[in-house]
Amino acid sequence: MQNWSSIINNWALVEAAHALYTMGVFSYLERTGEQTTVVEICQSLNLQKKELEATLLFVSTMLPVVLERNIDGQFRIGSGYRTVSFQNILHFSRAYAPIVHQQVGLISGTMISGQQVMRDGDALSLSSEAYATNIAKDLVALVSESSAEVIVDLGCGSGHIGKKISEVTGLTGVGVDTHVPKEGLIEDFMYLIGDVAYPEHWKKLLPAGRVVLVASMVFHELLYEGEGPLLDAFGRYKTAFPGSEMYIVEYNGYSPEELGQSKNTVTDGAAIYQFVHPLTKQGMPQSRKAWRLLFSESPIRLVGEYPSAPNATIYKLQL
Repeated sequence: MQNWSSIINNWALVEAAHALYTMGVFSYLERTGEQTTVVEICQSLNLQKKELEATLLFVSTMLPVVLERNIDGQFRIGSGYRTVSFQNILHFSRAYAPIVHQQVGLISGTMISGQQVMRDGDALSLSSEAYATNIAKDLVALVSESSAEVIVDLGCGSGHIGKKISEVTGLTGVGVDTHVPKEGLIEDFMYLIGDVAYPEHWKKLLPAGRVVLVASMVFHELLYEGEGPLLDAFGRYKTAFPGSEMYIVEYNGYSPEELGQSKNTVTDGAAIYQFVHPLTKQGMPQSRKAWRLLFSESPIRLVGEYPSAPNATIYKLQL
């Protein structure tokens, strides 16, 4: 039997978690590392006692692994707060909250994503970093076999993948993105403002040396208006970096039938991922079969395919 109250509880829980993060309550509890009273939190962060206490009680009741409350009514951060899974969920939901809150405008056409409504790029970078923990390790192992001198992280966000590869392999690390986070920039890592669909515009700014290109959860965004823009971009990379290796990481997409037939954590994650993409004018995640077909229609050659947890595939391509 459907527990209807869980729907409103889950909605409110996400909003409450966003509020605690935004007001610095989570980070304050992390710094203290001890059981802390509501009064102490309010005095430190200049917050309202009754309103904060209600929020803390709700979150600790619904999600005690993230926020603990003892018998004396004191709070401390839970062991689950810093897990990769929760950090991904927290920041992914923060990133797309502005979009979800404006669905009526987006669906009716009175508001346009990317203009009146924007996703939170900084939160998305944090979410991507958490999600790609295993992906980064897998890419390090693959790129380590390359003879390249420069690793270029396409759609880099915070640059965590490019920097991880750079640190382990000794390659010079460069990130390219239209949006560079205001916080969390990495030392000894070069950031370039540029459109990943047009490599010829920023190629001349790269350090000298043979290049290996990495793109994690980037190229599906070019599929919003069909295959043309993506295939055109692949052609541009073939021209700009002939003979180079490229590693493309993509979230495994599912058909509506597949999403409905198998209810598990993977398809639940895919459902929300595929929900927000059309709202933000991004192309939909594709299946492995669909990506193989796209590569076969392009001027670049697929030479390897590697699964990566929790629900992604790494494609190795020759330009």
